[in-house]
Amino acid sequence: MRLYLYIVAFNISLAVFSQKSEKRGMAYGHHSQADMQGLESNISWWYNWYHLPDEGLRENFKDFDVAFVPMAWNGDFDEVGMRSFLSSNPQIEYLLGFNEPNFTDQANMTPSEAASAWPKLEQIAKEFDLKIVGPAVNYCGNCVSENGITYSDPIEYLDDFFEACQNCQVDYIAVHWYGCGGLDWYLDQFAKYNLPIWVTEIACWDQDNISLDQQKSFLINAVDQMENHPNVEKYAWFTGRGDGPFISLLGASGQLTELGEFYMNMPIHDKEAYVSIPAKIEAEAYQQMDGVQLELCSEGENEINVGYLESGDFLEYNIEVAEAGVFNFNLRYAAIRQGKLGLELDDVGVLNVFLPSTGDWQDWENVGWDLELSEGTHTIRLVVLVEGFNLNWMDIQYPKEPLNVAIPKDHVEVYPNPADISFSISEVDNIHQIIISNINHQVVYREVISPDIRELKVDVSGFSDGLYIIRMLSPNGGIISSKLLVQHL
Repeated sequence: MRLYLYIVAFNISLAVFSQKSEKRGMAYGHHSQADMQGLESNISWWYNWYHLPDEGLRENFKDFDVAFVPMAWNGDFDEVGMRSFLSSNPQIEYLLGFNEPNFTDQANMTPSEAASAWPKLEQIAKEFDLKIVGPAVNYCGNCVSENGITYSDPIEYLDDFFEACQNCQVDYIAVHWYGCGGLDWYLDQFAKYNLPIWVTEIACWDQDNISLDQQKSFLINAVDQMENHPNVEKYAWFTGRGDGPFISLLGASGQLTELGEFYMNMPIHDKEAYVSIPAKIEAEAYQQMDGVQLELCSEGENEINVGYLESGDFLEYNIEVAEAGVFNFNLRYAAIRQGKLGLELDDVGVLNVFLPSTGDWQDWENVGWDLELSEGTHTIRLVVLVEGFNLNWMDIQYPKEPLNVAIPKDHVEVYPNPADISFSISEVDNIHQIIISNINHQVVYREVISPDIRELKVDVSGFSDGLYIIRMLSPNGGIISSKLLVQHL
């Protein structure tokens, strides 16, 4: 016996969320016209450490649907030039202030020096109705010192900056991060300031011999974390083209690198977005989740799968059904051992699915089941009941025509009947799904059966006394029914 495995051969709609992320940006200073044309569909903002746009875009940067954010790099910025630019560009909303001032080879400003220069930013912000972001801090090696403190720690720097700049206008914290992990921990350090965060530089660059796959892996998880993080207002990858270890998003003019393809196409987890069914939904394109992480998938150059699943973790997907009907769910998974997944529809548990071992975390197979969906919007939640698997995608389509080959009635035995605590169904090797309904046709139990199970035991301790109908479905569409009487002693 083999579980109901197949790939639906219909034309499918691939559910990728193409809405532009309002958070996602780029830190880069040498864009071409072609670069910006290729980026504007998925990038919302950019900056270049200066108060003017790049020379190649200076005349028409407003033609692109990507907001430019000017920066006052240090306390000696060009106030006249900044005011002139802002006077002719009333669409500008933000002003970035002081780039890595705790670095001696960057803005090179002690906390008190930054605080003394900050009123110049405040005056400009007041004149042009701007929000101020920064100063942008990071861990450093060659750091400024003041009052016996060497400011290698960005938190220490900001603490003393705010002490020296009390009641200053700082609307957003700005931070940089080049660690190849630990981003969640780092962002949590800045919660003490009770301000939204702009991550204005980020890449994996804290160790030797970083590979392309390592950079990709960091990017997909960092972007996923920042898109989900409630306190991250904006973020910008460093950089468009650079000498770092596979950090460039751009290749030739107007062309994305492999890393750039990932950055542009990462989902944004819009809780208000709905996928029109039928469609194929990538596992990482969830609306909400708890406990999962992303990783590179062996099934393609630009494939991502959801992994690191533990019992109790879940993924939620919003779908919209134009016409009610029975739909086939086809799930792509890989399992190191047999796992189990619970499917909830609109907060109601409707199905448990066994996921037999495929042999490895990246050996992929499909498991399928049929489920009736009413017209309208729904939320599907996949809950990990028994861990040990990864997920790649879920394809929801109209089912194939069933073959309707009957299961011999003597194939199964239900015992004991009546039941009080539990009952068993023997010889289930030709059955892939069990559905139990009460006399009001309400489904009280549904489960997809693993191919290595010969006998299924069902707990009825939570069932009310009364008569139930058991329907047993074979992989080819055959079905038999049996009655079960529940009587609690």
